[in-house]
Amino acid sequence: MQCGAQVGTERYCSQCGSAVRHSGPARESGTAASGLAENQLGALAYFTPIPAICLLIFEPHSRNAFLRFHSYQCLLLTVAALGVSTFSAVASVMLPVQALLASLLNIVLIVGWAVAANAAWRGQRLQLPIIGPIAARRAERS
Repeated sequence: MQCGAQVGTERYCSQCGSAVRHSGPARESGTAASGLAENQLGALAYFTPIPAICLLIFEPHSRNAFLRFHSYQCLLLTVAALGVSTFSAVASVMLPVQALLASLLNIVLIVGWAVAANAAWRGQRLQLPIIGPIAARRAERS
């Protein structure tokens, strides 16, 4: 800031427009060291397994229980999706009823992914059935 005006938590001065540097760690403003907020990183974990794995490996994100939970839940959803896809491939050569069941399971997984990502975006720790408690136990152990 160049003009000396009083600013609150804004990023830019309302008087001169220059960037404002706030003292203290980034966590005080609700952002992680990467510049993204915790809820944004939690939702990002659900896009593919790659961000989830990165959040579990790299510091300081690997110490954050919220991010660990959502990363593990994403990875477990990925494993479930691979299992359903395998079942779907096998079922497609079997009876039409089994193929329909596999398609319904795929839809349930996609909806679960969307609901979990939305909950992370809102800063909530929503446990999906079956997978959620496993992810919570795993996140607490890490």
